[in-house]
Amino acid sequence: MLARACRGLAPSLAGRRALASMFDVEVGAAGVATLTMNRPPVNSMNRPFLEGLTTTVRELERSKEVKSVLLASALPRVFCAGLDITEMYQASEENMRAFWVALQEAWLTLYECSLPVACAIEGSAPAGGCLLAMSCDVRVMAEGPFVIGLNETKLGIVAPFWFMNTMTNTIGKRHTEELLQRGELVSGEHAHRIGL
Repeated sequence: MLARACRGLAPSLAGRRALASMFDVEVGAAGVATLTMNRPPVNSMNRPFLEGLTTTVRELERSKEVKSVLLASALPRVFCAGLDITEMYQASEENMRAFWVALQEAWLTLYECSLPVACAIEGSAPAGGCLLAMSCDVRVMAEGPFVIGLNETKLGIVAPFWFMNTMTNTIGKRHTEELLQRGELVSGEHAHRIGL
């Protein structure tokens, strides 16, 4: 299915295998493309993951058989744990710039997707995982011990302004300020109450 979704890109064989190992795409009869992330152990977003997500979503948009997208995780108990911090550790300025460009392109591609995009959050979605979820038109979170939110403050990191703006657009200024100041991760029930 991934080859069909990525038709016309002609990536290298090695690139296609890496992409196929991180993402699985199945297009159902009704045109719903299930895009499943699979980068164990926690779907942390490194540069190849981000570039693969961007490429896959763009190809799904171009496909005539795809009418909507469902973003999901193949991993139990986690939707996406956020950024792969090893990408940023002692990175050169060039690599750091490429990483942040890849992150912004993935976010914008998902956020501005011309197809309706829903996400099935069947696990925790902290930090960048929350950003991915907020970039979708509809979010559904499973019941259980799972949490979602931008917890960068607790890590001593300031969330980028576009993370904050995305959250403000999703849940409003007051709730965003509360969650960001505390770096709070909230339950699915709490997330539902505030529109997250």
